[in-house]
Amino acid sequence: MADTMTRSIEDREYERDSIPSDEYRSALVSLLAVHAVPVWAWGQRDAYASMVMDGPSLDQWVLTSNLWAEAERDLWEWEQLIDAIADEPSDAVVGRVIGSLAQSTPAALESWFDLIGACVTLSGLGEQLVRTFTESSYGPLARHARLMVMYKRGQTADGISAFRQGVQREEFSDADVEATLAKWSDIARTHAEAVAALQGPSRWTELGLATEFDPEAAVREVDSLIRQHLKG
Repeated sequence: MADTMTRSIEDREYERDSIPSDEYRSALVSLLAVHAVPVWAWGQRDAYASMVMDGPSLDQWVLTSNLWAEAERDLWEWEQLIDAIADEPSDAVVGRVIGSLAQSTPAALESWFDLIGACVTLSGLGEQLVRTFTESSYGPLARHARLMVMYKRGQTADGISAFRQGVQREEFSDADVEATLAKWSDIARTHAEAVAALQGPSRWTELGLATEFDPEAAVREVDSLIRQHLKG
C-alpha cells in the first residue's frame, strides 16, 4: 500500500488546494524552511538595509542595490509559498527546522564584504539546490524553481563581478576576497549538510518533492564555478 501511494504521488502534480496528505504537507514545509537561506535569501533583509551603501564606490552601491532588490523578490516569493501551506509563522518555521543556523547565518553578515560573499556562495549553493526540485510534484514549487535556476546563477555572477571589479580598480585586494569567500564557503557547506541531513527523514524523494541532493558534489560544483569566473 505504501509503495502504491508513493508511486501515485510521484506521478502527479499537486497544487495548494490538492495536497494529498499531512505527511506531504509537513515534508513540503520542511523543504521550504531548510532551503530558505541559500535559495530565498532568508535572514538577509536587515543586513542589506543597513550596509547597501557601504561598498567602496558608486558602481558598487548600484550593484549592491540590485542584489538587494533580487533578495527582496526571492524572499517575497518564498513567503507566498510557505504562508500558503504552513500553520505557523514562516520565520518560526525556519527557526524550528534549521535551529541555530537561523541566528548564526544572519549574524555572520557583518560587513559589505559579507553581503557579497553570501551572495556568491549561498546563491551558488542555491542554484544546485533549486535544480533538485525543478520537477517537483508540488506544482507551485516546480514552476518557481525553473525560474530560480536562472536567478541564482545571475546572483552568483553579479557577486563575483563586484569582487572582480573591486580588485581591478584597487578598491580592495585579492586577499580580502579570498578571506570573505573562505568564510562564506564554510557557511554554505553547513547549509548543504543541513539539507542533506533532512532529506531522508522528510522523504522528499519518495514523495516526489525533490530529487536526491549530494552536498559534497554541490559544494565542489559551486567552488569550481566561483574559481572559473573569478579568473575571468
